[in-house]
Formats: sequence, C-alpha cells, structure tokens
Amino acid sequence: MSDDEQSTSEPSDPRVLAAAIALWECNWALPDRITGPAARHFMAENEWIRAGFIRQAQRVIDAIDRIGDDR
Repeated sequence: MSDDEQSTSEPSDPRVLAAAIALWECNWALPDRITGPAARHFMAENEWIRAGFIRQAQRVIDAIDRIGDDR
C-alpha cells in the first residue's frame, strides 16, 4: 500500500492518532466554534499564552498548505 493509499483510520505513527484525538477534542477546525465558550476562554488567557498557541496553529496551517501545494 502506498502512502496515499494507507488507511487513515489506523495511522502507523501513534503521534498522528494522538494529534487527531487532541484536535477532535478541541474542535479547533470548526469555524462556528470561534465564537463559542472555548473562544471566550481562550481570549481571556494571557497574551503570551495565546501567542504561543497562535504560533503553533500557524505552523499546522502552513504545513497543511505545503502538503496541498505538493499534490
């Protein structure tokens, strides 16, 4: 099975599953969650905490964009 054909429901790298579960729990990718309770709690955090999460999120989005450009 090639990388493109590999099952996405059972990734071979356990880090992928851990990240998928964490993202699912956070619902970070759902646009309607931007104004929900989690967003209000996030915006109430100290600026340096928000900045760290924003940098990490930007890295994720940049990586996704690079993958999309390669296909």
